[in-house]
Amino acid sequence: MIEATLVHARCLINFCCGGYKGARNDDDIQPADFLGVDWWPRDGDFDRRLRGRLRFINQELQHLSWQRVLHKDPLIVSVNLLAHEAHWAMHLFVDELRARHNDWLSRFELQEQLVSKLLPPLARTVETVPHLAPARQSPTPQ
Repeated sequence: MIEATLVHARCLINFCCGGYKGARNDDDIQPADFLGVDWWPRDGDFDRRLRGRLRFINQELQHLSWQRVLHKDPLIVSVNLLAHEAHWAMHLFVDELRARHNDWLSRFELQEQLVSKLLPPLARTVETVPHLAPARQSPTPQ
């Protein structure tokens, strides 16, 4: 269950924000496929926090390393919070579709509503200080 949540969060973070450094993989489905222009969350701190989650997600899903096994400092990340963060990023994308009167709006809006109904309430969570990804090199799209 946790792995599935992490995989889905990773996909949505990559879609909304790009990879850890902010770049997108040309082979991936991305916002420009729907909007005709590049897009990512305009809140730079939120964008960096979400991309920062990829460091943890990628390490936990891809690598069995001695650092991971022997690392003594616990990392506390709420999967509930992670799900809400990914959902908020997609909400921002849906808002962009809405603002542009985009033909894809109804499909994405329906999915946003379904997920909203299924997400558990966001409870006050405890987590270690979130890791922030590096600042995006390219400017924020207007």
